[in-house]
Amino acid sequence: MTDIYFYNSNREPIITLCDMKCKERGECTFIIESCFAMYTAQIQCITELNNIKELCHTLRELYDGVRIDFSFKTSDESLKINASMNHSGIILWTFQLIEVGTMNYLKIKDSSDRTFLPDILNTLTQCIKENAV
Repeated sequence: MTDIYFYNSNREPIITLCDMKCKERGECTFIIESCFAMYTAQIQCITELNNIKELCHTLRELYDGVRIDFSFKTSDESLKINASMNHSGIILWTFQLIEVGTMNYLKIKDSSDRTFLPDILNTLTQCIKENAV
């Protein structure tokens, strides 16, 4: 599977979703990787395939300008994403990565435009098709 990158305004990856796999029950696992400033995090996430589909739908609405904000969290709450778009089309992102066992977390705030969203949408759509059960 291709990695899914969320970029900042300098087109540097903020977080990467890697190695998504879904089981027959519709439960999906993937790895979140982030290198931000001097911090590096890698966390395994568990969520439902329907949550991934909803994320794809919501990101499409954000790209189309139908929606100006959204929140997403994985079923195990190890990843939380909040985004809001300002009047000039800049998306303000907040990513919170939480290590479930220890409750350690890394919170990242950054911004970007919408130009990379089609790449995410194409990759997520392909991933959903590959993992449809």
